[in-house]
Amino acid sequence: ALGFSSGNAFFTNKWDTSFGGYWADGFACSRKKDTADGTFMNKYSAITAGGYNNSQQFVIGQQRAIIRLTGAAAGKVVEGWYSTNTTYAYTSMKNGDSFSKKFGGTSGNDSDFFLLHFIGWHNGVLKKDTVKFYLADFRSANNSEDYIVNNWRWVNLSALGNVDSVQLFMTSSDVGQWGINTPLFY
Repeated sequence: ALGFSSGNAFFTNKWDTSFGGYWADGFACSRKKDTADGTFMNKYSAITAGGYNNSQQFVIGQQRAIIRLTGAAAGKVVEGWYSTNTTYAYTSMKNGDSFSKKFGGTSGNDSDFFLLHFIGWHNGVLKKDTVKFYLADFRSANNSEDYIVNNWRWVNLSALGNVDSVQLFMTSSDVGQWGINTPLFY
């Protein structure tokens, strides 16, 4: 399997060599700190300008990325992890771009959201419980409660129970004829 490890977590990664090469699936290990360039060319930066607790390294994930647990962690409860938006996704939701709308719309009243889902697997069986974390939430009737995550936030994953892998996927209110318009990175 392709990827990289941190402790007892194996982060899947697929690099496709066609078209000159591109990150096709899973996670990428990053040290990028650019919070100004909100384009696709800057998909490896976190909006926080670094990792949790000022760490220099962090992972960027994309749609359907999988974390496999190894060693003593396999088949156990995962307490959680810290999550935030990439600069690309954050800027796209905040300002809109040629593919995505500005969250809240022109009036600020659109009920937009960007939601990260965590699903667990144990012994090849999909768990029934999922954990959901809003990377952006504009669903409140009170616009002062609208937000786009721009800091590291703890996501408690213990509700998944015993797992040997966790898969992450995203949903968004901003959907077009080819699927989700919001940049699918976290």
